[in-house]
Amino acid sequence: VKVTRNGQFKNLKIIRGSIPIPSVTAAYMLNSTTGFIHIESFSVTTSFEFKKASIELLQKGMTKLILDLRNNGGGVLSSAVEIADEFLPKGMKILETKGENSKTQVYSSTGGGLLERIETDVLINQYSASASEILAGALQDNDKAKIFGRRSFGKGLVQGDFNLRDGSNLRLTVARYYTPSGRCIQKEYNGNMDDYYSDNYERMLNGELFAPDSTLFVDSLKFKTRKGRTVYGGGGIMPDVFIPLDTTDNAEYYNRLRFSGAFQAFAFDFVNGKRNEWKSVNEFSTSFKFPTNTATKFGKFAEENFAVPFSSTGLQISKKAIEKTLKAEIARQIWLEKGFFFIQNQNDPEVQIVLKDLAK
Repeated sequence: VKVTRNGQFKNLKIIRGSIPIPSVTAAYMLNSTTGFIHIESFSVTTSFEFKKASIELLQKGMTKLILDLRNNGGGVLSSAVEIADEFLPKGMKILETKGENSKTQVYSSTGGGLLERIETDVLINQYSASASEILAGALQDNDKAKIFGRRSFGKGLVQGDFNLRDGSNLRLTVARYYTPSGRCIQKEYNGNMDDYYSDNYERMLNGELFAPDSTLFVDSLKFKTRKGRTVYGGGGIMPDVFIPLDTTDNAEYYNRLRFSGAFQAFAFDFVNGKRNEWKSVNEFSTSFKFPTNTATKFGKFAEENFAVPFSSTGLQISKKAIEKTLKAEIARQIWLEKGFFFIQNQNDPEVQIVLKDLAK
């Protein structure tokens, strides 16, 4: 392939190789005692990645943990079970699966987990689904963690993978899963696929993302945790502490920029020749200052390269939000996802709420 680098063309040979895609995308210490781990999805290697990250944070003095499962759509069931096992003493139920034509299976903790003595809070939102809900439900029902955020997606089904003779694969729903208290968190399906997939949009319209929906807390869906706390089933994991959706930065111009790809592209160009200016993300966090008119230059860049019309009014309204996002994206370019979350979490109201809870 021919590429241009620093204004010069170069011919390069590309050799195909295996590129591992991590599912535990960020793990670092928020302060001297509190760790932060973000799980992007649940793959076959997620529990191994999680254990490795946990050991590293424990060695740095972690006694408290924020586990971030927001926007995690799930994945491999066994990984969620194995991670839950790290938090729970021996013999505690993690999960039960039941199917009309499949054998009931109970998963229980084996004991000796790395995080049994670690105080833990979990963050979820309306996009946390499937394996994320298995993990959050197991920790909530066993009174191991408090759940913060908004009601999760509500996918309580188990799929089986079947290899066919022509090399294709069939994924068939074979069972429902139940949390330790007996909750099935699968949201209702009335036969209308459009209604099913527009559920999150309906949550926005009815205000559930901004205040708890009291109609969901009905007597027939009450369950008890191991210590007797009331939890609720009926379509997702209900958080112990509700955090409303923050729309502070939800201006039209900023949203168009955020979904255009302009932030990542501008940050990539910005760090060219600057990658060694900061020794660590900590140093970058405290010393980085934007050059004059960076926000304006970014707006012009987005207009030229991503067809987002420049708006001086929009720029004025969203300048702080633009600069916060740009700083996080610049950190991502240098220190990958850890850098992004290190900067982003400083201004993330949900992380800050949980951090204050753990500081009590």
